[in-house]
Amino acid sequence: MLYAQNSERIISPARGTWANKQSLIIDVSDGAECYYSLSGTDPLEMGMIYEEPSLINLEGNVTLKVAALVNGTKEEYEINYTVNEENPFKNDSEEKKFIDEIKEKNIITCGGENTISIPKNFLYSLADDTSSFIQGRQISIDDKNALSRYISCIVTDKARNWRFIIHQRGANMNADGTKADSDSVSRKIPFEFTDWETFTFNGKNLIWTLDDGTWSNSTEPVKIDRTEPHTLKWQSVAYENGNPVETFEIPSKPKISAQTKKGSVTFKLNGEKSYKLKIKSSGAKGDFGENKSFFDSVVFDTLEGEQIDSTAVFEIYSQGLFQGTLSQNYSIDRKPPSSPRFTSNQDGNHARGSVKIKIETDSDAEIFYAILGPLSIDASFYTDKNDAPNFTDSIIFRKYTQSSLVLNGKDSAVCYKILAYAKDKNNNVSTTSEYDIVIDEYNYFISANASAYGADGSRYHPFVNFEQALEAINNTNFAHFFVEGKIVLKSGKAEILSNCSFTGINDGRIVIPADTHIKIKDSSAEFQNCIIEKLAPEIGEQNDEKIFELDNAATSFEDCEIFGTFNSNGVGFSAKNSLISLEDSRVTINSRTYACVFSADASQIFAKKGSFNSIAQTAIIFSLSGGILESTDSNCKLISHLGRIAELNSVLVKFNDNGFYAHFDKKIRGATLIWKDSETMILENKNNTTETHIQGK
Repeated sequence: MLYAQNSERIISPARGTWANKQSLIIDVSDGAECYYSLSGTDPLEMGMIYEEPSLINLEGNVTLKVAALVNGTKEEYEINYTVNEENPFKNDSEEKKFIDEIKEKNIITCGGENTISIPKNFLYSLADDTSSFIQGRQISIDDKNALSRYISCIVTDKARNWRFIIHQRGANMNADGTKADSDSVSRKIPFEFTDWETFTFNGKNLIWTLDDGTWSNSTEPVKIDRTEPHTLKWQSVAYENGNPVETFEIPSKPKISAQTKKGSVTFKLNGEKSYKLKIKSSGAKGDFGENKSFFDSVVFDTLEGEQIDSTAVFEIYSQGLFQGTLSQNYSIDRKPPSSPRFTSNQDGNHARGSVKIKIETDSDAEIFYAILGPLSIDASFYTDKNDAPNFTDSIIFRKYTQSSLVLNGKDSAVCYKILAYAKDKNNNVSTTSEYDIVIDEYNYFISANASAYGADGSRYHPFVNFEQALEAINNTNFAHFFVEGKIVLKSGKAEILSNCSFTGINDGRIVIPADTHIKIKDSSAEFQNCIIEKLAPEIGEQNDEKIFELDNAATSFEDCEIFGTFNSNGVGFSAKNSLISLEDSRVTINSRTYACVFSADASQIFAKKGSFNSIAQTAIIFSLSGGILESTDSNCKLISHLGRIAELNSVLVKFNDNGFYAHFDKKIRGATLIWKDSETMILENKNNTTETHIQGK
């Protein structure tokens, strides 16, 4: 008894977890009698006899046991597999239709006009070769292919695997496209060859002669030299004048050759034209010997994605008589080379400077590549949900001959895409690989939720604190930061000395401790969609009296929320020789004694669609000496004992479409919401609303 560990005889099913039910296909081309069971029992005692391919209509864990009886031996096989049926794709999608087809049929025919279209979103491999998957495509074989086989195909979406069987149907066609013979017998012949050099005459009441030698009635095997042709004659043993003499020309032994063209291989005989070939064995897995035709020449092919290296054995016939067998090694290579691999001097797909890239594939394949870009990108590339860049370049592939490629940055953030495929000597082409890289010296990320390990400010390795951001700001000409989550500054002054901007994403929030403020000096800073919070001091904690300090600086805020709570005195913006611009932003200063939103000297303040609130015993919105103040479509609100919307000394002012509101605890005689000196000029003052409310009235 032979116990088989492998399952070469079992074409289907195979070990693994599959998202579709499996077929039962067993190779019995050697005359084996097979029995099988699906319950783990002994197939010879409790099993069924195998007759033909069929669907195993079972899900979950399945145990197939097979017993094969052949040539006095017993082979045993056991296949354990699992079926979890799934087809998660949208109705009417190409993917769903394909999976429905293989679930329904499981065995799909390919050959002649029958092709198989595997959706491009799938990867597939043939003959259970899981070391290499290629992108889905339409697969077919040469229409003159004579090789009939059952080939397994695994299809995956990287989350699930489906396995089905392709029946590669062989054509009854010669290599020249003419129809092959279905029958070898042309006339009754009273002798037979057991091999090329041995024949036995088995005619009754007949005598024979070889090459006009002595007539004989011997039925013993005769050896002959097949390097040259011979003539065999016979007639009735009752010799009479006029008896018919029949003749058979025995041609010299031919030679067989195999020629490969466009992936397929053609077998031809170099010898007498009467010779025919019949496939005895292709040596390829899944060949059950289905094709019984007699060929002048034979074409073998396989599906794209497979390589066969084997030996074919042919039975050779002449004038309908078996002559012997011929063997020929052959190779069919329809397996694409490995998809190109990219190696970069940068981790991930984000770089701060030039990127050096090496492209590799199999040693016997050539690489062709195309570079798309550089394409300039802005902040929307990071904030839009669909951040795939829209390249409009023409795709021109070039042969890769250098050791590496170098991609350089530009004056702004740019992205590149490299496409590459490999082609081998048999013109098999790999799946196209893609490499995407952003070269960005300007955009950084800060995230409260990120790991500190490897933090470099890139999209996937963001900074984790404001101090890392400050170092990057003060060592470059410009830096833009995406702020995610709650970023808390350390105690002490945070000084910005170079141009920068901040964009909040996913509740981006900058938290300033009570003893800290942000100073911007000789530079510019922009804030978009940020929350900026100044913490109230704890008991006994030192209280810094500013949120922002500007010295010869420019800053802008768009769609921001700024608020601060102070112990005694508090100022939102303290500016000197600076510019402050706010749009769609809100600022609230809350203090016990004195609160001022803007305190500026020789500075310019522009407010549009803003909301500014000052809450304290003494509260002020604008306290300016010199410079320019423009406020449009904004609301300014005081909640205080004493307060003013504005105190203006030598200022050029434009007030349009604003609402000025004051809530006082009591009426103060002679108080005015907007105070100005004689040097202040109100250039515009249109459509403003003023309301004063006294507590209790």
